[in-house]
Amino acid sequence: MTSQSYTIRPACPEDAEAVTAMWAEMAAQHAGYDVQRWQWAPGADEKWRKHFLEMTGKDDWVALVAVDAEDRAVGFVTAHLRSVAPVFAAERAADIGNLAVTGEHRGRGIGKMLAKAMLEELKARGAEYVTVGVACANDVASRLYENFGFREVMRSMYLRL
Repeated sequence: MTSQSYTIRPACPEDAEAVTAMWAEMAAQHAGYDVQRWQWAPGADEKWRKHFLEMTGKDDWVALVAVDAEDRAVGFVTAHLRSVAPVFAAERAADIGNLAVTGEHRGRGIGKMLAKAMLEELKARGAEYVTVGVACANDVASRLYENFGFREVMRSMYLRL
């Protein structure tokens, strides 16, 4: 199966279960990077599912899914649009929150398709720039975003209190 067999479409409430399963897979991967930083609350999966359902359809939140030929969600990406502080020249920005592809569908260009579609959607909605956080240990995600022209401009540091 090639990336030509997949379609990107807006997420809908019916995608909640599949997206939640992908989020859980991604959450476990991140816990493997740093269990202290990505220490998930009890019931995090269900909390993510409720968040997804609450946010789907809101003007300042975008969720896209990659679906196979049978319209089964195999990847997703989310982003939040926001106003920028008035001290900056840009007025509108976006933050990509999550991008995940099911393990069995990785390596087929789906992440690239999702990122491209999201960047196009954010631009169409008036975003002047986009930020994304990537786990230091996630080389695959770093390469994906770098291939779109993202560059590191600030480092996020973590301290557990």
